[in-house]
Amino acid sequence: MDRAFSYLDVITEFCYNCYMRKQITKECPKHGMTIFKERRDKRHPDRQYWRCSKCEYESVKKRRQKIKQKLVEIHGGKCIRCGYNKSLRALSFHHRNREDKKFRLSSCNHIKWDDLLEESMKCDLLCANCHMEIEEEIGL
Repeated sequence: MDRAFSYLDVITEFCYNCYMRKQITKECPKHGMTIFKERRDKRHPDRQYWRCSKCEYESVKKRRQKIKQKLVEIHGGKCIRCGYNKSLRALSFHHRNREDKKFRLSSCNHIKWDDLLEESMKCDLLCANCHMEIEEEIGL
């Protein structure tokens, strides 16, 4: 039997270190019942807000795709070895020299655009097949 959601249905989880509330379950206008996580405002650390975890995931995913699209366009939009350009997901960045690598471009969520661009200039744009072939050659 379906019933209306009530305040008694809210699930609260606590941090075991500080015993503070870290997430709650409530209704998101877009996703329905889901987990909301506590977030802090970067400019005002004393302020907190709650964000739907699914909305946050979608936002991060969209931002990463947008960044990758820009970097791929800057690097010519296709694999430098075979010319493949059909799928953005199949294109990746290969660091020419591993010692110069500061960070992985795939973990770009909290990194400034200028730093991402600088790091990408140390890379070649390759399709997944060519990237694996080069990694295999390096490993031998």
